[in-house]
Amino acid sequence: MVLPKYASVSYNYLTGQGRAAADVSATVNLLEIQKGALFETNNANGDSTLHLNGYTNLTLPINVPNSDISPDSFNFDNILFYLTSVTVNYYNGNIPETITQQNPVNNFYSANIQAFPGRYCNVDMRVDDGMFVQYDQFGTPSIGFNETNFLESNFPNGVEHVFKSKLADYVRFDFPGIAAKPNLSDGTPAGALYLSGDSIGISPYADSGPFELHPAPGTVYKGSFGRTTLPDGSKPPGTYTIQEPNPGDILGISQTPSLTGLFNMINVVFGNVSTFEVILFPRSADDGIDQIVLVALDAQLKATTLYLGQADLNAGTFSAHPIDQLDAVSPTGVISGTLTNLHDAAGTTVTAQAKVRQGTFTITTGGVPTGFAATGRFVVFRI
Repeated sequence: MVLPKYASVSYNYLTGQGRAAADVSATVNLLEIQKGALFETNNANGDSTLHLNGYTNLTLPINVPNSDISPDSFNFDNILFYLTSVTVNYYNGNIPETITQQNPVNNFYSANIQAFPGRYCNVDMRVDDGMFVQYDQFGTPSIGFNETNFLESNFPNGVEHVFKSKLADYVRFDFPGIAAKPNLSDGTPAGALYLSGDSIGISPYADSGPFELHPAPGTVYKGSFGRTTLPDGSKPPGTYTIQEPNPGDILGISQTPSLTGLFNMINVVFGNVSTFEVILFPRSADDGIDQIVLVALDAQLKATTLYLGQADLNAGTFSAHPIDQLDAVSPTGVISGTLTNLHDAAGTTVTAQAKVRQGTFTITTGGVPTGFAATGRFVVFRI
């Protein structure tokens, strides 16, 4: 398996509510996550500007060396919200004025950030102009941080003030030749499947175009994707961007980015891909409830039969359905079976789900689809 030598945890700053007339911006240059005595930081990006009353997103990473954390995954339970400065540009009558407040906020907040060695995850953090209040302090203009607005914007349900991570890197499986396909929201037939463990993506069979995330039946997030070919013929990781309606557009026409990430083809992250593979993808909870894909492949690594579903490493079971049943609440054509002979990367028998890297699957109900084996090896998408 070919993955980076670090776990990438990215702040995904989402700005803007458009409430203030003044132009409000903030400067950020320090990212930090924490678990007990372990601190991981990044200020090598230099100063980055957040336009607080514009609808933008900015993704800044902390690359945690694999050697710093568990070989399985590691949970960080604190995240820093630190701004170097906040600046308000406004007009006092016809006279332009500027107020800059240094270090207006330097707070840690509870987090649930599961960092997987070699994987990428994002943590959304909403920041806008309504979180900063202009006032006079002994005749000197100042800017204060409104923590209540910050928490209400990031946690609108008001129940749990915890910043949570989501896996943002996907593995792509092409299936242009499969007849029964799911459709994108606009009716375009899908030809590529993307799996991360946390969500499912689909797109046309192409190098660029529309992209959708389907985290649950009936829930769709729309965007676009693309990948390039270098002069030597190689292809670096592709990227995707999820868009959402721009709240500043009263006509409801324009979109604004809300999420970005990357994807790789199956043969880039897995070596020696055969004509049939069964792969489990852990989710951020890292609780043994994984995505599973069973795929028969031709010589060009295009899927000829493709099933996806859920595996439970704790119970040793799985169920999966054909790709065209992607959004079905009660899918048809379901197969199910067992997961046994659990081993770690060294081939040692293990029982803890986070230690599992390979094992044996057996299809017990639903029949054996064309191109599939009734039993054989499965692998887990972990270093």
